Amino acid sequence: MKFFSQLHRSIFEPRFYVEVLSTSRAHVFAFLVKLFILSVLVSGIFKTYYIIDAERGISKPLAIMFSGMEIKEGVLIPNRPVPYVPPRNLVRIVYDRTVGLNFMGANFPDTFLVVDTENTSWEGNRKPSILMNKNSVVFMPYTESQIEFPYELIMNGVENFSFEPEETRSLLTGKIRVLFFNQVILSGVFSLIMIITSVFFLGIAAFLFRLDKSRALRGYLKIACYACSPVVVGNIMMVASGVKIDWVWHVFIFISSIIMFRAMVAIQRTESENRDKNVEQ
Repeated sequence: MKFFSQLHRSIFEPRFYVEVLSTSRAHVFAFLVKLFILSVLVSGIFKTYYIIDAERGISKPLAIMFSGMEIKEGVLIPNRPVPYVPPRNLVRIVYDRTVGLNFMGANFPDTFLVVDTENTSWEGNRKPSILMNKNSVVFMPYTESQIEFPYELIMNGVENFSFEPEETRSLLTGKIRVLFFNQVILSGVFSLIMIITSVFFLGIAAFLFRLDKSRALRGYLKIACYACSPVVVGNIMMVASGVKIDWVWHVFIFISSIIMFRAMVAIQRTESENRDKNVEQ
């Protein structure tokens, strides 16, 4: 409960930052760790939910991409001429919804994902990054570090699969623990980058434009560790709503900048009041 109290005060109480200056590094670090864990767990839960969701998930785009295709007893039957290159816009939609970001697949080449059960030779820039061959899905198929997943393993005991939305959702639901683990890892990477970037942006900006020349950079970074709360909370709210906006970080870092400014004003005012009291005494 203390963490949520600190989280609330870091957003709504400028005078809270007067206390932050005397807070130990261990307590500041503990707050950031808890903020990170909150972001990762909540984001992981909602991103997993939206992958499986009937309307905003990946089952409908997959049904269009692989219409007519089947997997029978671990063997892919394309029922169409191969190699087959799914529409890039659908590949981007599936990738972005899986990763949970709105721009990751924007620059994919046309042959990012290829269905090829005939072992066609691919050269140059047209080499696929994901290849669906007769018996497996191969990631980075033309590199030494390729990763291969047999359809039998992916299907999890399902002998006949036709990429229909309900079948896809049923398959994904059966692998919800794996999906959640993957989303926790992805959310962890993004949250870590987001928090570190926000803390250093706020701390360095406040240091460069400081009025109190006696305060070192580490003091501003300590304040920034709490002032970045709106960025994390805002991101959690966006993930929970299912809305993806490319420039959302800019909005929340602006809000955090205002909180950082209010914190500095409160600190300077408190220090000024303390100096006046000392003079009177």
